[in-house]
Amino acid sequence: MDTPKKNDGIILNFANEIMLQAMSWLWRFWIALGKVHLLVGDPGSGKTTLLADLLAAFSTGGLLPDGERAPKVFCLYWPGEESIEDTVAVRLKAAGANLRNIIILRGVAEHGCKRSFQLSDLPILVNKIKQLRAQGIDVRVIAIDPLLMGSGNSNSNDNVRRLLDPLRVLAEEESIAIIGVRHLSKASAKKKLADRINGSVAISALCRLAMFVIKIAGTGTSPDNPTRGVVVRAKTNIGPVEGGFAFTIAPTSIEVEGGTADSTTLKWDADSLTGDPESIVRTAESNAGASIDNDLTGEIRFLQDMLERGPVHSNEVLALGKEEGFTPDRLRQALVTLGGNSGKEPGRPRGPWYWWLPETGFDDRRDRPYDGDRYPNRHDDNRRTASRQETSTQGYGRLHLHPRNEGRFDDYSEKMSKDEKHGKVEKSANPEHDRTPRWSPQIDFPGNGDDDLAGDPVGV
Repeated sequence: MDTPKKNDGIILNFANEIMLQAMSWLWRFWIALGKVHLLVGDPGSGKTTLLADLLAAFSTGGLLPDGERAPKVFCLYWPGEESIEDTVAVRLKAAGANLRNIIILRGVAEHGCKRSFQLSDLPILVNKIKQLRAQGIDVRVIAIDPLLMGSGNSNSNDNVRRLLDPLRVLAEEESIAIIGVRHLSKASAKKKLADRINGSVAISALCRLAMFVIKIAGTGTSPDNPTRGVVVRAKTNIGPVEGGFAFTIAPTSIEVEGGTADSTTLKWDADSLTGDPESIVRTAESNAGASIDNDLTGEIRFLQDMLERGPVHSNEVLALGKEEGFTPDRLRQALVTLGGNSGKEPGRPRGPWYWWLPETGFDDRRDRPYDGDRYPNRHDDNRRTASRQETSTQGYGRLHLHPRNEGRFDDYSEKMSKDEKHGKVEKSANPEHDRTPRWSPQIDFPGNGDDDLAGDPVGV
């Protein structure tokens, strides 16, 4: 009897034959079924307490940081380093978890002996999860704290992919949200958030979303100044990256068998944070006031007034905002909150950067009425035009138009003045020639005519 041949080879599907599916979220835009996630942070940042709080919400169907209610599911927790009885279980209980819905992975029994669980044991875990589901215990979350690389080199991309790819397969085939905890690399504060994850870049590449936890500088020094932190998305392939949440960690104690156990609990701020994650983290790491203030009312009103007539030079916005007491990071957060944009004027790739609101782009900026002089640097078109013409007669106006030279013109002008004084600048016999702009007269710069009211804020 001939043995039937297996269908080996490349697997191909036409795209129209694939059934489209919506993302299955446990926490919208933060934790999804079938995906691998990372939770990264330095020791003491609160990431393990944060993980316990999330597991508590999933085990009880409680509230998530954004106020939405979590689905009630079974969670499997693999704590690789901490004591289970006096630390892990106590932390979960302090967080308000339903311990009946959380399964602790303690190890593997092999040849009558107990040993530690390894990532190479994932096939055994898959079989166990299927057995639990047959008993009505539907595991949908697996938390691994910390996510270890086994005995391999965690800085080797090939080694990491080989070790962690079965984790990705487990998440996809069993529709489970996997959360792995990792530390940050040392001396990585100046890097982008995703590049600060310890180990190979393949670790970050494997996960679909990485949550970044950071302690707010200056907090946790006393009972009156508890530890504060923020969580943002360092990277995501499955949703938006902007925004985050702030939290406070406080000590607590619960009654256990034989006495009292000390632990920590986490309380989320009522309002979410806005802005890009890099700015939120930088603000937290350098925060002198030891708090994250999410009230952007002043910044929002300022930008609405500044940008109501159309795009404004970003340097002008930041300079005037500084005079009003607003930091650049908070102004950027306010711009995101308003749904605003930043970029260069279409057709002028070498031009300066502008900020504008959704309803006030470059196309309709000329017809916006002037209704006040609260910000004269922006509204005084005559001053702006005169400044531009004065700059052009000196012959150095083009410096304003290149972003690399923004902020350098005053130094350059001063240098040229000194050169002229000491005879280092060659002057022609025709004085009018020296006042001729040194760019092609065919170039049409905005603001040279009366029809362009907004003008180019260059030279302000």
